[in-house]
Amino acid sequence: MRTFFITCLWCVTLLTVPQSHAALQIVTTTEDLAAIAKAVGGDHVKVESLTPGSRDPHFALAKPSMIRKVYGADLLLLIGADMEIGWLPPLLRSGRNSQVLPGNPGYLDLSTVVTLLGKPTGPVSRDMGDVHAQGNPHYWLDPENGLLMAQAIAKRLETIIATPTEATLPPSSNV
Repeated sequence: MRTFFITCLWCVTLLTVPQSHAALQIVTTTEDLAAIAKAVGGDHVKVESLTPGSRDPHFALAKPSMIRKVYGADLLLLIGADMEIGWLPPLLRSGRNSQVLPGNPGYLDLSTVVTLLGKPTGPVSRDMGDVHAQGNPHYWLDPENGLLMAQAIAKRLETIIATPTEATLPPSSNV
């Protein structure tokens, strides 16, 4: 019940943002994350997924249309735990959007807000089959993790809204 209350509080905080602000552009690596982001952000966000729900996000192929989405994003949400390791790094390099690079407010690896299960101990190799060295990246299937993810998204949106970017700063006066 406490987590539900906290999630509601974050959503109310987000929804009290003045209507005059343009919708924040959120790009997600999966349709599942897009659905959570839409539920959290409502009409204050525009959400696009890099991969359709019918495709396996382990093996997505980087496309020019994905680069355009990354370029225009205010926030990038990813599953993490190396789920997107084969295709997301080239998109980030080509997208030329520093605010959605790791370490910046516009980059949110949701695997860092949950406890991952199935972390192998010892060396990992491809010979072992479908083993995830960082832990099982399918954590979002647990509804309790969905709540943690929603809270993290709401908190990050609040941070992005509170932090002015170059695009929202008034022009400097060089008089």
